Amino acid sequence: MDTLNFSYNWNGSAFHFKIHNKYFTTMRLRNPERFAVGKEFNITFKNKFVKKAKIIMKKSCKINDFSDMFFFLDTGYSKEKSIDMIKKMYKLSNEEICFKLFDVIMFETVKT
Repeated sequence: MDTLNFSYNWNGSAFHFKIHNKYFTTMRLRNPERFAVGKEFNITFKNKFVKKAKIIMKKSCKINDFSDMFFFLDTGYSKEKSIDMIKKMYKLSNEEICFKLFDVIMFETVKT
């Protein structure tokens, strides 16, 4: 089973992390084979197992097409700040990030 690691506690606190919800999202560079609806993943945080989850839906868009509200809900930061952090994370230039497709992926926790 593939693993999806979260290395940063996006939109969380010391007491809560979005991946602890029954449903949670993540935004990743588009990768249709890896992020296929129905695929299950071991979800880890800083390489420590948290749970299993399954992709139940996804949407592919250019990063500027996502709303401000989406970024506040997913990352806890403004659209501008989120895009800046994503550029650094993927080492993308201002031009590159405008043309890349990203998947917003909705996961559902799998009971084991």
